[in-house]
Amino acid sequence: MCSEHRIPRLVSGDDPCSGRLDVMFGDKWYTMCDNHWDIRDANVECRQIQSGIAMSVRSGADLGEIIEPIRSDIFECKGDETTLWACPFSSGTRQCNYKTGVDVICSETHGPRLVGGKNRCSGIVEVPHAGQWWTLCDAHFSLADASVICYQLHCGAIIGTPGVAQFGEGSSPIWKKSYRCRGNESRIADCPFSLSDEVRCSFGNISGVVCSDESWSLRLTNGESRCDGRVEVYHNGRWARVQDHVWSINDSNVVCTELGCGSSISAYNTSMYGERDRPVWVKEVQCEGTELQLRNCSTFTLNRFFNDSSGVGVRCSDHLQVRLSDGGDICAGRLEIYYNGTWGTGCDDSWDTVDSNVVCGPLGCGTALENKRPPYCTRGSGPIWLDEVRCSGNEFYLWECLSSKQIFPRSGKMYTTSSVDRAQRNAPEERTASM
Repeated sequence: MCSEHRIPRLVSGDDPCSGRLDVMFGDKWYTMCDNHWDIRDANVECRQIQSGIAMSVRSGADLGEIIEPIRSDIFECKGDETTLWACPFSSGTRQCNYKTGVDVICSETHGPRLVGGKNRCSGIVEVPHAGQWWTLCDAHFSLADASVICYQLHCGAIIGTPGVAQFGEGSSPIWKKSYRCRGNESRIADCPFSLSDEVRCSFGNISGVVCSDESWSLRLTNGESRCDGRVEVYHNGRWARVQDHVWSINDSNVVCTELGCGSSISAYNTSMYGERDRPVWVKEVQCEGTELQLRNCSTFTLNRFFNDSSGVGVRCSDHLQVRLSDGGDICAGRLEIYYNGTWGTGCDDSWDTVDSNVVCGPLGCGTALENKRPPYCTRGSGPIWLDEVRCSGNEFYLWECLSSKQIFPRSGKMYTTSSVDRAQRNAPEERTASM
């Protein structure tokens, strides 16, 4: 091993393709200073660690725990080199500290990227395949798909999906790949997808995304839907937790309002949604309950990220679930729907096997066999949340179907299924799918 041996890595990010840049010189790791580091250098680094292309290079980032000493060496890459050691290199003399590090975000080997927008957080959606970039058709492109893209690119929350109206027709070939994201995946490559030649798509029918790219955005994670989970804020290029020892219903109401999730049913300041996998950024929130955004409340905001022992969580009224009960098995029984804090049922008017298929899929129960009531399945109780359901068979979730009693909002919101093991949350005889 020679002294000029140089290997990069990204650490303290959400995945191996993002985070603080460290480089091994010889047999030791060093944190890199942001001395002349640019997108061309980052492209080589991303290529070397097999993480696609560089999406952003952030200098002067507060990167937390670092490896001393910090090196200020200068790489002068053209951008097409395969490794950092192939780039011209010189030693730097700049004095660096933990606030002068380099933070890099790579596209990963599966993309995506946004092109044609005003910045890297807006534009036409493109994904890599077979050595080139492809534009996605928007025939089945959803807000949940867009939300995952914004999260993967570290661009905050989804604002809209304007398509060609704002970004033009694009120049890459169109790939008829249809993603079926739930909204809580960390990468678009983790979403189920299908390829179909039946989807007709032209350059006037392509997907586009606008992300918030804000210094502060809000989301709920580790729950059973986008309206249930641990409260996290997006600040300075990363997601972090909210910590509050007296988290109240007023505070959680503001979270639900900001996310368009109705009102708060429950406020948690326990470890219900997991705790230590993200640092804390905001502490001790005090809301009146009438604010439209959490940032408008009286808060004590930390100047640096710290790990702490507790976080806060919220369950909002628009949190939705479905399950099958009293059927003798988790994949059979009476359809029950959780809405507005209450379990209810659906009326069987017009219900058929096509509708049942849309229930079985998200529950992980395959396809529907029959609509017969199992002999030991009792009558339901609670409100009748759905009536005259009419699914076409192409829907992925029940809320996408038409219904004469439509409790599921059909615009501006998305409901997702958590990847957390359902066995930890539900009774042994039940399985639920969240929306």
